[in-house]
Amino acid sequence: MKYVTIIAEENNRLKNQVERVLQLARIEKEEIQLQKENIILDDFLVDFLKNWQEQFDIILDLNAQNIAVFADKVHLGNIINTMLDNATKYINKTPKITIKTNTKDKIIFFSIEDNGIGIAKEHQKHIFDTFYRVPTGNLHNVKGFGLGLSYVKTIVRLHHWQISLKSKLNEGTNILIQLRMTN
Repeated sequence: MKYVTIIAEENNRLKNQVERVLQLARIEKEEIQLQKENIILDDFLVDFLKNWQEQFDIILDLNAQNIAVFADKVHLGNIINTMLDNATKYINKTPKITIKTNTKDKIIFFSIEDNGIGIAKEHQKHIFDTFYRVPTGNLHNVKGFGLGLSYVKTIVRLHHWQISLKSKLNEGTNILIQLRMTN
């Protein structure tokens, strides 16, 4: 029975990864239509993060109150899930995550910062490439195919936003997305 459960879980995981690859292909061919709507970002984050906050130490520093962004809710949620999933997987201690929003000149700055293992400088330029995974030698304790951050960058690009990354080995990673405020 134990092996049946393991096979079923791995089969489901592989099915989900194949679906992600197909979805990425559709997105890159611009065959996907974003369902954009006005979203008050800070309110969305508070609601969206409730389940995450029950499991992890997440500090909210939200300073974009009542500021709207024109975005696809589903894909925005997927972006947040992907970044939080990485923040909780690539770590060797208790995760501490800080989520911030600020505004300046019609731009909302949205960042997720973690205290994880960080990313070496030479790998940072490839981190958003499809199928890219930071080499870990013979250590394979984190499952995945290198699709998550590629998906994030693609969705950010389709929204006409900008994304950047700052990271230091053994200190953590900060991913910043710049979104345009709704007029």
